[in-house]
Amino acid sequence: AIAINLPAGELMQEHETHERAYLAITAGRVEVDQGGEVADAGPGFLAHFEPAERREIRATEDALVILILAPWPGEGHPSAA
Repeated sequence: AIAINLPAGELMQEHETHERAYLAITAGRVEVDQGGEVADAGPGFLAHFEPAERREIRATEDALVILILAPWPGEGHPSAA
């Protein structure tokens, strides 16, 4: 699990992971862009992404984001070699 403080206006550029990803918003607000489909997300929001599924996260106000990657490491992850 990774806790990320994302200040208003900051962006987690489009990315993907080798693992399934669970995104939880615990404070603030973000926009989650998944292939052009944008969700406005605040505290209590939970999203699930399959391995290699691309997404972008932009804080519309100061936010605390929790990113959980499981199982770790995912298939194809460099540390699994």
